[in-house]
Parts: sequence; C-alpha cells; structure tokens
Amino acid sequence: MVKHATNKNILSPKTLFNSHNWGFSQGRRIKVGNVDMIHISGQVPWDEKSTLVANDLPSQFSACLDNVITVVKEAGGTKNDIQQLRIYVVNFKSGKDAEVIAKILKMKFKDADFPASTWLGVESLAQPDYLVEVDAIATIINKE
Repeated sequence: MVKHATNKNILSPKTLFNSHNWGFSQGRRIKVGNVDMIHISGQVPWDEKSTLVANDLPSQFSACLDNVITVVKEAGGTKNDIQQLRIYVVNFKSGKDAEVIAKILKMKFKDADFPASTWLGVESLAQPDYLVEVDAIATIINKE
C-alpha cells in the first residue's frame, strides 16, 4: 500500500520577512510517516523588515544560512537536520567566491553534519542587491 503525504504545514517564522506579501511561504512541512520533510524557500539576505542586511557576499551568505536555520528551527529541527543546500551566487567566481562560501559553510556547520550542496552561478536574483540566495531541504524524524 502506498502512503501519501499528510498534514502539510506552512512555515513562516516571525523573525523573517513576510513572504506571503510576495506570494510564497518560507517553508513547507510535509509529514510522511514519522518523518517531516521540510522544503525551505530560497532565503535571501533580508531581515524581518525586508531590509538588506549587508552589501558583501560573506555577510549576505551568512544571513541566508541563518534564515535557513530559522525555518528549520520553526519546524522543530536543528541545523543537523538540513540535508541539502542549493546556493545561488550572482556572477560566481571560482576561487575567490568559492573560498568565501566554503569558509562560511565550515563555520556554520562546524558542530553539525555537512549537508549536501550545489553551488550555482547565476546572472541575477529577484532583487538587484542580492548577491546570494539559498534554498534547502531538511528532514526531521519524529519519535512519536
């Protein structure tokens, strides 16, 4: 017998900007058996007031990861539950930008398992001041 996903939940932490104004949620929880699959929308370097947090790649990337972790925590998980990251960098430069991304990933996940990741160079993102955006998938195993 095939089990279907049930109990879909929208995740919209109050400490992140109101994504509903833009027509999407920050994340979705889909329960499948005893596992919560968390699909996290592309996180951008905005604070809860939709204000850009910085103009440099290291600060923006760090803020994006913090926002991803915020959504995972809202779902009841930790950064150790993050399985995959997709990192979109405007005009990605191998070497220089890769060193920045790697350094921050190692810092943010130093006490957790490193998630699988894909790094993509893109021409632009949704707002002209964004240098980076990160989406993610997490899984949380429920012991109930």
